[in-house]
Amino acid sequence: MKRFLLLLAAFFTALPAQGEPFGRGADDLAAETRAAAEEGKLLAVLFEQQDCVYCHALRNEVLTHGEAAVFEQRFRTVKVAIDVADALKTPKGDSLPSAAQWAEKLGVSGTPAFVFFDGEGGLVYRHTGTLSSPRELILLGRFIHEQAYEEAPWAAYRDAHETGNDNIR
Repeated sequence: MKRFLLLLAAFFTALPAQGEPFGRGADDLAAETRAAAEEGKLLAVLFEQQDCVYCHALRNEVLTHGEAAVFEQRFRTVKVAIDVADALKTPKGDSLPSAAQWAEKLGVSGTPAFVFFDGEGGLVYRHTGTLSSPRELILLGRFIHEQAYEEAPWAAYRDAHETGNDNIR
């Protein structure tokens, strides 16, 4: 029995945290886009790199915080490593030899970068740079969900909403 419990504990520790945004990778973004649409959500892709200190800070200080899990109420989230040479399928269904090539086509100039797609794989919004807190991640989600990017840039929206209880529930 003790051995079984140890194996069970090891199995669950190896899994990404339940509800952690961007806790899993994907290489078939067309399937992810369809799944997001079926869930009534947008697809949010986090582009990151292994040696990116800002990516590590984002993951350790923002995404793993329990409060960040609310982001997944409106978005299906996946991460894509642009420094890995694996082929992938884009949200529109195109096959590309690497995530780096796709990132370049999207205009992703650095990491971390968040890119949001509608249910048909169309680019909705791109945000390059880290976020300082789970609250700022949630606020970015609200910015996308409300389509506020059509009326104001992210920095202006963020600054105008620095106080108050901003969540996307």
